[in-house]
Amino acid sequence: MAKGRDTQTRQNAIPPTANIGQLIQKHRMSGAAARKAIEQRLGELLVVDNNNPDFYQQQDIDRLQALALFGATPEIREAALSRIHDQNVLASIVSEHASSRIRQLAAAQITDDTLLAFAADAIRHKDKGLYKQIRHRLDSAQADIKAQEQKQKHLDKLCHDMEAHSRHSVSPLFAAKLQSIEQQWKEATIRPDSGVTPDLQHRFEAATQSARFALAESTRASEAEVIARQEQHDLVEALQLRLEALTGSEVWVSPADYTAALSQLEGRWGIALAVIAPESGLRHRFEALQKEARQLAKLLEQADSVQVEVGTLLAGLTAQPEDAAGLSRLADVLKPLSLNRQARVPRLLKQAQALVEQAQLHAPRKKTSARVEKAPKAPKEVPAEVVELLDKISSLVQEGHVLEAEKALKEARQLLKTLKLKSARLQELGDEVYKLKDWARFAILPKKEALVARMAALVTEEMTDPDARQEIIKEIQAEWSALGKVNNDEERRLWKQFQDLGQQAWEPVKKHLDEQKSREDANAERRTALCQELEEYSANMPAEVNWQRHVAILRAARDEWQRHHPVSSKVHKALQARFSSVLNALEAKLQAEYSRHEAGKQQLIAQAAALRDSDDVRGSCEAAKGLQQAWKETGSCGHARDQKLWEEFREHCDALFARREDVKTQQKTEDQDMVEQASKLLDQVEEVMATEGGGEVAVALMDAFESLSLTVPRDQQAVLRTRLADIRQRLAAERSAARQADFRSDLQRLTQLMEFCLKAEHAVMAGDTAESLQAGWQEDALPASFSEELVKRWSHLPRTLEVEPGQQLTLFNQHCLLLEILLDLPSPEEEQDLRISRQMTLFKLQRYPKTDDEKRKLVRNTLRAAIVCPALPEAEYAYAMERFSRIIGSGPFLSLF
Repeated sequence: MAKGRDTQTRQNAIPPTANIGQLIQKHRMSGAAARKAIEQRLGELLVVDNNNPDFYQQQDIDRLQALALFGATPEIREAALSRIHDQNVLASIVSEHASSRIRQLAAAQITDDTLLAFAADAIRHKDKGLYKQIRHRLDSAQADIKAQEQKQKHLDKLCHDMEAHSRHSVSPLFAAKLQSIEQQWKEATIRPDSGVTPDLQHRFEAATQSARFALAESTRASEAEVIARQEQHDLVEALQLRLEALTGSEVWVSPADYTAALSQLEGRWGIALAVIAPESGLRHRFEALQKEARQLAKLLEQADSVQVEVGTLLAGLTAQPEDAAGLSRLADVLKPLSLNRQARVPRLLKQAQALVEQAQLHAPRKKTSARVEKAPKAPKEVPAEVVELLDKISSLVQEGHVLEAEKALKEARQLLKTLKLKSARLQELGDEVYKLKDWARFAILPKKEALVARMAALVTEEMTDPDARQEIIKEIQAEWSALGKVNNDEERRLWKQFQDLGQQAWEPVKKHLDEQKSREDANAERRTALCQELEEYSANMPAEVNWQRHVAILRAARDEWQRHHPVSSKVHKALQARFSSVLNALEAKLQAEYSRHEAGKQQLIAQAAALRDSDDVRGSCEAAKGLQQAWKETGSCGHARDQKLWEEFREHCDALFARREDVKTQQKTEDQDMVEQASKLLDQVEEVMATEGGGEVAVALMDAFESLSLTVPRDQQAVLRTRLADIRQRLAAERSAARQADFRSDLQRLTQLMEFCLKAEHAVMAGDTAESLQAGWQEDALPASFSEELVKRWSHLPRTLEVEPGQQLTLFNQHCLLLEILLDLPSPEEEQDLRISRQMTLFKLQRYPKTDDEKRKLVRNTLRAAIVCPALPEAEYAYAMERFSRIIGSGPFLSLF
């Protein structure tokens, strides 16, 4: 009695509320006895509607938590837990729940590492296995975070490297380094878990685009420089050809046309000059030609007014060489033009000048006094060497070489003096040399004055090309030396002036040469640094070399070497030898790698050739695919060699794949035949199913199809098996419909036979014997679905007087109530409390069916128990059978069978 009062007291202490959240809190704060009462109360409130598929979705978080904590079955607890997404609730379930499986499932749903760590600390001593799992998960998450941070740092460094690289000036190694950084980025971001963010991706792409733009601009500038340099060479050649054509043409050229053509060439030169500075020799050549062209233009303007008269006089003197007046007029016309100071002279003026000079050279020498001729002596024989020397003097005089003629004349006189000979011819040649020397003196001083003027102009002219100025100074000095000496005060004055101006003109050239030496030294340092870099690269080459990058480095190194040109001749040879040595060593490593790759590819070719004649075509094709993949993975052995080997390898593979296509065609034909046979077999199945009683035959045919379908291609099997599944489904539906029709027919007969049994039982209770009632019982006509139960009840007929009708009615109603609970059918009002109690009992004892099969089995057993309940009271019989008929005729009941 005391125990009952304690229980009643605890139940009264539970707040009469339906707030499940408050009950859960009360449960946490209560002792063991009070918890049991709260769990009973929650069991009354937590009724699960298994027929409602959206039941769990319709529950609030408190109900879901209560179901997860106190659900009647593990399935209910797990289903409720799967709908809980609140991290705090999941953490509390991990900390509080008694079931290890529920704790594991709840822990698996927690995504907040802080709450997960809190839950792990809470169960550290009561569930060590789950604690270790959670700690392992937290440690893995922390390791993933650190790894992600490392990846972020690496990606950020690559972005920084690319940004820094994009700001560098473009060098021969610029493209190789750009490719290297891009390859590193690709390798770092190829995996889905690379951790690259949109900001990092945008940052890297922007830096890459900037670097590629700089590289493209440099390439375009280089192309423009190549075009401009070619244009400069073409302009120099065009100017040279124009000058030669003008000086060699017999037709007089208009000064205006010539000046316009010259201006056009100079304009084109200025455009090319703005793109790139020309080579020193080319600039000097153009400026020299330009100067000659301008002098020639000025000469054309001066001579344009007299060129007709010069042509007329030249034609007259050609016809009458002895016309002294014409020759004198021609000399007067040519004198203002100063043709001796011109580098280039038109053909007409050059012919006129040559005619005047030739006439002056051969003019007769005036006699100063008469001499008494003596009787001639017998001439001595002149040696051959003297004759040869005199011929040489004559030739030099004719060619106008004053200094050489004077030297040869002295040599001849010394020779004749030694031989004690006299020569009238030598005297005549001496006179000719003196004439030529006098004329040369007359022509040398103006020319030297012109050279002084050229040197003075060179001093005042702004130096644009030091190399060209150096060549011009040397050329002017050479011209001065070639003119020879006059040995008078005027010449010495000119010489002093020429020397001073030469020093002034040389100062900028000297400065340029000093700067050029500095540049050569800097180029030598850069080439030395390049050699050191290549030697360091060669010494520290890794075991796994990126050979594509290696080739790019070699190409860039050669370009860089050419870029740092020129260098001093003193160090050029040693640097060239050092560069060639390290470059040859790197090239030898590359060639060794090429040879290794070539050997590997030759081996693949041999394997492909062996597969070509194999009988196992399918296996050979798979092996060939493997060889193709191996070919892709094998490195290059040089473009030309790669192409040749690839053509040979592809020939073998193409032949093998062609054989495979032939086999496929044959196999396809055979497969099509098998498909047609299988399709015909299914047609037979459908025909048999359309006949009455053909089900068994159809099953046999379907079994035959199963054997045949194993040889059908997989892509066709799906279609055939889909058709077979449809046939099976239709056959199963027909059989199910037949069974359901038989079952419903049995249900109609069941109520009739139960009433027949009940009347017989009432007759026995009224005093009749069981044997007298056997005549109306037909055991062979019983419904197959319930024959066992009906036979059992009829066999109990002789013992009818042993049962108590009221007790049987109570038992029958209990069976009906259970059927109504299981089928979710309404129960009479007076049995509602009993129904709730029965439901709670089922949940508490965990006997409530969880699946349709369990429900079907329990309904079937309950139905059998109700059928065999005998001797129901006559007053309650009609109501009880009506209730029973309503149950077995309901939709939920019929849907189970």
